[in-house]
Amino acid sequence: MVPPFEASQFLKLRYNEMGITPPCLHIVLGSGFGSALSEIPPGFERAGEIAFKEVPGLPSASVVGHKGAYFIYRHQKSKRTVVFQTGRLHGYEGHPAGKAIEPVTASFLAGCRDFILTNAAGSLVRRFRPGTVMVLTDHVNLTGQNPLTG
Repeated sequence: MVPPFEASQFLKLRYNEMGITPPCLHIVLGSGFGSALSEIPPGFERAGEIAFKEVPGLPSASVVGHKGAYFIYRHQKSKRTVVFQTGRLHGYEGHPAGKAIEPVTASFLAGCRDFILTNAAGSLVRRFRPGTVMVLTDHVNLTGQNPLTG
């Protein structure tokens, strides 16, 4: 197993090759959000892409609709960098908790300090229709693993 530190060093090297600073914001796009990057956000320019499989120790994402890549954008005026993570690793794919969080951990160790995580979630509240934005404060853990592991 390659430690996240080695993955973070790889990311820093790639950022340097792209001529950018480490991202100031890392946004994880969960299920259904992968197409959100079909157009470049206004005011940004695409700086590059890094597939998980290129990063030492990160496996490819295997869930349909989860590309498993970092898309990096730089703001044209401020030159600040934002990374969008398309797809994630999951415990139900057989990854232990520590491995599932490595794409985010590597980004943190590479210098990013602010994160937004998105996902597709269901609800028992009847008024919540598909596409309703929710802020989750708790969840039912059916994985059989302690969520604090890793």
